[in-house]
Amino acid sequence: MIHNREGNPMQIDIEHITPTRAEEMLAANVHNRDVRKRHVQTLAEAMRRGEWAANGDSIKFARTGTLLDGQHRLLAVVESGVTITMPVVRGLAPETQATMDTHAKRKFSDVLKLRGEVSCVQLAGALMVLWKYNNGELRGNMRVPSYAQMLDLLETNPGLRDSVRVAGRVAACVKFSPSMLAAAHWIFSSLDSEDAEFFFARLADGVDLNQDDPIRRLREVMIQNATSNSRFNNLYLFALTFKAWNAYRDAVPVKVLRWRLGGSAPEDFPAPI
Repeated sequence: MIHNREGNPMQIDIEHITPTRAEEMLAANVHNRDVRKRHVQTLAEAMRRGEWAANGDSIKFARTGTLLDGQHRLLAVVESGVTITMPVVRGLAPETQATMDTHAKRKFSDVLKLRGEVSCVQLAGALMVLWKYNNGELRGNMRVPSYAQMLDLLETNPGLRDSVRVAGRVAACVKFSPSMLAAAHWIFSSLDSEDAEFFFARLADGVDLNQDDPIRRLREVMIQNATSNSRFNNLYLFALTFKAWNAYRDAVPVKVLRWRLGGSAPEDFPAPI
């Protein structure tokens, strides 16, 4: 038993929280913020995969018995059916709830920095794009990877670090997302590294490209888009990058690069060749 600075007793226990116990705790959830269902789903999926790691964050109760903090974790325990171990703090003043969850969340780029990576923002973005590409999530935001999944993706695709370096140089020339360019570079390099090297070098400098060269067309669209008052979204330009790559690989001249993102007959995202 410890006491806060007002002299009121607080109790801290380490508990194994089963789904049944989580439901019992949630019965005291009578004054809390709105539930973010996607966040609950993400936590539950991480628990099922065995990625949940105790980091000292606690479930918190007021001295009145009201649940103050931890509803999303408890809901995830119920949804996942997994038992987790966490500290549980009881005896807090009800007004302390206003001070909880006010700190900035650690971003994945922060995690990469702590691991000694460089260009962490771009690398984090490239991993997110690559995960969404691999999992058919480019058009939507229904599923997002856990940090553990993205670290696993980096572990199995270490060459993405080199792609980030290449993309940084290209992005400065065409004013397009370095993270998306890095993901495209890695995907194309896995098909043909020499073609990918040429494709991105010419995308950056535009040297010796004829009028209907698909790389030139892509370069023009990206540069013009950067200064346009009506810009294409990044997914559209990402798809054009794949279309230009396919045309380059097939040696097909291109007068206009287009991709139907929406409407009555949207195109599938281009599969690279």
